[in-house]
Amino acid sequence: MDTLDSTEDLLKNSKMPSRQRKRKKANQLTPHLGKPLQQSSTIKTCQVTRKTPDVLFTVDKGDTCRIGLPPKDATDDFHTRAIQFGTFENASQIFFGPDDKIYAVRGAELYQGSLPRSKGADWFSEAKLIGESGWDQFKFVLFHPKGRIYAVTHEGHLFKGVPPTPDDQSWIDRKAKRLDGERWNEFSALCYDPVGMLYGVASGKLVRGLYPSSTTRSWLDNAEEIGNSTSWEVLSHFMAFTQDGNLWCVNKSTGEMLTGPPPTNSTENWADSAQKLGSGFHVYKHLSLMRDTTLNTIKNLNFLVSIGETSDQQVVEVKEQQYDNKGGSAGLSCTLDLDTSYTEHYSFSKEHGFEAGEGADPTFTTGMPTIAEDGCSIFIKKNIRHKWNITEINEIQKPFRLSMPFEVPPGKAVTLKATLQKATIEVPYMAKVCTMIGNNSTISGTLTGVCYYNLQLEQAEE
Repeated sequence: MDTLDSTEDLLKNSKMPSRQRKRKKANQLTPHLGKPLQQSSTIKTCQVTRKTPDVLFTVDKGDTCRIGLPPKDATDDFHTRAIQFGTFENASQIFFGPDDKIYAVRGAELYQGSLPRSKGADWFSEAKLIGESGWDQFKFVLFHPKGRIYAVTHEGHLFKGVPPTPDDQSWIDRKAKRLDGERWNEFSALCYDPVGMLYGVASGKLVRGLYPSSTTRSWLDNAEEIGNSTSWEVLSHFMAFTQDGNLWCVNKSTGEMLTGPPPTNSTENWADSAQKLGSGFHVYKHLSLMRDTTLNTIKNLNFLVSIGETSDQQVVEVKEQQYDNKGGSAGLSCTLDLDTSYTEHYSFSKEHGFEAGEGADPTFTTGMPTIAEDGCSIFIKKNIRHKWNITEINEIQKPFRLSMPFEVPPGKAVTLKATLQKATIEVPYMAKVCTMIGNNSTISGTLTGVCYYNLQLEQAEE
């Protein structure tokens, strides 16, 4: 079994902002046997940034979606090994947001969703309608890496704005701003590279420049022409960038796919120097590059208890019972029996963006994060193993049992009270997962739940 990198190595590149939570002061709680509950430490949320592999998303002329790793060379048969992921019936445009969500235009409507969960699923039946009208007026719709939408109308106008929501009646009127020029319909391809530089093909030439922001200056007139070739129009069937900054294109006539670093000047003949990756890609009416975030299995998962947090500590009364021997002349033998259980609920945060695919196994078995008696530190109870599910709420029955014989002195009454401590825990986790396509990736997030612990007895004698 593969193992995760060491926690120390992973945390060197982590962003770990402190997050202070509201807590009750110790003197506001009823302590056990005079022992105050301690204020918890501050969690450091582990957010390790790892690039997941790029995958090639395709939709053929029959509206069937297939996804796979991009071809490595001309002998790598993508068409045969790609995995089917549902259908996108009558979609006129498909594009991806920085959040890895899929956006698709059908008719005048805009939809948002994740990958279909099954081979025969209709994506539009699972997706959310977020734009009810007006989206058929756009020739291009694309995302800037920082999350803004840029849309070009068939008349050549460019609009920029935040993504629409289901409550938006008109994106152009309510969210978008019109930018410069009226020549944007001259482009046959537009795409952003990973750092936000805009590339486009117009009049057979490849040009690039900073993203448009002016309402008066013509972006096309001021863009830099790069690549000494008259074939850019032919290469505009598909144009996009992978996360490593390489440019990918598909020839309209032959369907040949090419990739390589983008040209840097007007004398470079990119088509001759680019790597050839096989033909036939013009059979797809939609092509995109996306991150591989469809979970298949969890290879292992580590709870980073050393940077976990406890908060919202409370005292829970489990049982109180009085034993009266005030009228007795001899000691009274008694036994306190306790057999109960409490339900704990735990969930895994999903800021990593991975979702389980059809037939996936999002479970793993490991120990239980448990709060120490001090109420602050967290450790893994290795002798109690649990089968966790990273996609669902995990419900755990925690038993508490006690049988304690004791004697009540003559002329006395004894009251015994059993209590537990209850607290919220937040424990960062890191997991190595395998995707539906077969890639290994490292994801991170936080396990959150309510934990019961530290069964204690309090005795009062009258």
